[in-house]
Amino acid sequence: MTNFFFQAFQQAPWRVQIQRLGLILLGLALFGLTAGLYLNITASSYAAGVDVQTYEERRDELQRSIADMQTQIASNVVSENIEKRARDLHFEVPNQDSLVYLVVPGFSGRQLEIKTSPAAQDVKHSLIKPAFTQSLWEFLMQGVLSLGNGIRQGGIPK
Repeated sequence: MTNFFFQAFQQAPWRVQIQRLGLILLGLALFGLTAGLYLNITASSYAAGVDVQTYEERRDELQRSIADMQTQIASNVVSENIEKRARDLHFEVPNQDSLVYLVVPGFSGRQLEIKTSPAAQDVKHSLIKPAFTQSLWEFLMQGVLSLGNGIRQGGIPK
């Protein structure tokens, strides 16, 4: 009787072969999707790395340019260079007796200008949102503690 029961519900051999073929094709499709996803992420990471390298090279180039300009400014401000340029422009060194000083009412002289770097000004502004600074463990513990407080107060928090 049991033999008859199993024989009545056996699949035809061609159906079993089609099911096996389908499972193999499903496995290949899943493997292909996984490989494609891996390649997509790898390509995106590579493109981001190339962009970072390009930006770092540009930053270094700008820093060298800024340092060169600061060197030129420092060279122009050195007293020997100023004296040489003044002589080249036919200025004469004044005699102490020939100098005339004027007092201008209301003029207090040059004011000191303090400049800070942009990084020092943006210390308060964080690029990471506060919601993303909490670890998973802290998040779960906060949930457990709020659940415990709700139960102590006479109900389950909504």
